[in-house]
Amino acid sequence: MPTDTFFNIDKDKQKRIIGAGIDEFAGNSFNDSSISNIIERAEIPRGSFYQYFADLKDFYKYIIGFIAEKKIEFFNDSFKDMESMDTFEMIRELYRLGIKFAYDHPRIAAIGNYFASEGDDLKNEIYEDFEEKSRQFFVNLIEAGKESGDVDDQIDSQTVARILYFINLSITDEFLDDVDLSNIEAADLDDYYNFIDRMIFILKNGIAR
Repeated sequence: MPTDTFFNIDKDKQKRIIGAGIDEFAGNSFNDSSISNIIERAEIPRGSFYQYFADLKDFYKYIIGFIAEKKIEFFNDSFKDMESMDTFEMIRELYRLGIKFAYDHPRIAAIGNYFASEGDDLKNEIYEDFEEKSRQFFVNLIEAGKESGDVDDQIDSQTVARILYFINLSITDEFLDDVDLSNIEAADLDDYYNFIDRMIFILKNGIAR
């Protein structure tokens, strides 16, 4: 994580360094990324970088965490309008929001695309905390659904949460694989929204005859 020195510099400089990191990681995998490119974009000396971060991986972890926080803020802002929804409508809307976030933030989406292709060791090291929080969110959602009567109270919440979590990852990964992030406006969001609608129908009604 960043040193106290990083948080003590002025906000404009922080934004410039974060922006330089997003630009670099949006165009390269972690192994192909370069501190030289980042400090050139941020217009800071190399020595200053090492005053703020231990190394490139430390900075990469921070950028991934920064993105996760932005995504959570995006979801929280939208979540206010979801209080009247039932459990399945809420899951549907959450999946749609994941696609919309990628559409609205193509550079961040590009980082997510590269991150999904990184080795398991790096992903596990960076994403372990975020994964646990995401799964717990779905657990809470299913538990609330049981209380409201939307969800069968015999269903194991942990198992359903895992399924919902991995479906969420798959939907976003498919979107990122399919679209040209340099021309994101050409993506047809309705295709993905319709797929989500069909999937929620199956989730709600099951596949048994």
